[in-house]
Parts: sequence; C-alpha cells; structure tokens
Amino acid sequence: MSYFFAWLLVVFFTAVLATMVYFLFRKRRLWAPFLASLVVYWAVLPWRFDDEHYAPIFVVFVFRNLFERELGAANVTLVGLLGSLLIAMVFLLIHLMRLARRRKRTVM
Repeated sequence: MSYFFAWLLVVFFTAVLATMVYFLFRKRRLWAPFLASLVVYWAVLPWRFDDEHYAPIFVVFVFRNLFERELGAANVTLVGLLGSLLIAMVFLLIHLMRLARRRKRTVM
C-alpha cells in the first residue's frame, strides 16, 4: 500500500468517525462540533516519527508513551495537549459569546 493511499484512508475514516461522533452528540449543542474537531485534530495531524515518514499524532502519542519510552514522548504529548487546549478555548469562547447574546436578548 502506498504512503499516499494510507493517508487518504486515514482522512476518509476520520471524516466517517467525526460524522458519527457529531450525530451521536448533536443534541448536546456545542459538544458535537467540539468532540468532532478533537477527533479530526488527533487523527489527521501528521507527526514525523522517523527521518522520512509521518503518522497521525494519536498513533505516535500511543506508541511513544506505551512502547517507545526511551525515545521520549514529551514533544508529541505537548503538541497534542496544547492543540486540544486551543480547540477547547475556541469552543469556550463560542459558548460564552452565545451566553452573552442570550442574556442580551432577555434583558431587552
């Protein structure tokens, strides 16, 4: 299997998984896009694991933290957690803006 085809499969199945997560949590309003975007971030973000190959960040995260401890997992863990935190902050900001808009409507 070629490298390009493998990444194409990763993107396709990530879209399927994100859609499933979205429809599973769609009644929870903002949770659905938040969790779907976390799935996309962790499943599609490429991370270089040797000199010439890339893998999705969740794969490198799992392997470095469980099986390859001597290689060090600090970088991949930091990028994964900081990206997740950034996504959470964006959705928190959206939530706060929606709350402010609702309160503004009720006051008037």
